[in-house]
Amino acid sequence: MLVPGTAVQLTLRPARRPLRVEGVIAWVEPENRHLPQESLITHGLQFTGLDWALARTLGALLMEIG
Repeated sequence: MLVPGTAVQLTLRPARRPLRVEGVIAWVEPENRHLPQESLITHGLQFTGLDWALARTLGALLMEIG
């Protein structure tokens, strides 16, 4: 189970090259909350340690995947 405040490292693998980002879990839906089945997002991530170049690259990646 994810806990708010937990530090995480993610490697995103777009077509160009892997992109490693760090963050902390910002929020988590309670397990007992009944969400619609199509609601796949049950937690949020706050990115940490982003410099300008990494933030720009991440923004471009998010624009690509819509």
